Amino acid sequence: WWAKASALEAYRDQLGIGVLAVTTSAPGGAFDQAMFDYAWYSALLCGYDAVGWGEDQFAASTGQAPLRAVPGVDPGAAFVSDVHVDGALYRRGTDAGWVTVDAAQHAGSFLAGPVAVPAVPGTEMLSAAPNPFNPVTEFAFTLERAGTVTMEIFAADGERVARPLRRAAFEPGRHGVQWSGAGLPSGPYFARLNVDGSIRTRRVMLVR
Repeated sequence: WWAKASALEAYRDQLGIGVLAVTTSAPGGAFDQAMFDYAWYSALLCGYDAVGWGEDQFAASTGQAPLRAVPGVDPGAAFVSDVHVDGALYRRGTDAGWVTVDAAQHAGSFLAGPVAVPAVPGTEMLSAAPNPFNPVTEFAFTLERAGTVTMEIFAADGERVARPLRRAAFEPGRHGVQWSGAGLPSGPYFARLNVDGSIRTRRVMLVR
């Protein structure tokens, strides 16, 4: 789900808001509230501002669709941590509690209460240059403390196409990792940097 969410980053650039678009129709065409809730929590976890969904009862002639209720929780007003990963569980702290998404069970939840943020190496926002690129770009990041780093590259459909780093140990400081998109088609790709459970993503464009 996160790769598909990242693929819609252009909405934030063009419209000023981040939108996570999802399909929430169960087999047979019926609306599935659990699928909608999962999408809502996923959008919240990623910091997106709105959720768009595939509505089986949308009327093209009037532009109207039934009102769908979002989960009745107050997730707070600001994030106080990055996304932390434990297997299929993705967690992020807010000023009101913890947002959790279970990618294996396709479920989300919110637990209100104080947030004790785990100590993870501080990571400067992941950058890429050149971007757009052909066929090589270099990703750069800075660690405040030593950490274990994994970097993966995904296509827009969520398929992993490369893993430039796999549980590599890095010392504090600024680091660069080159990646070549040789042999891949033109289009957007998404780099996912995991530093001891703290995740950063960056969208890059391969142009032939």
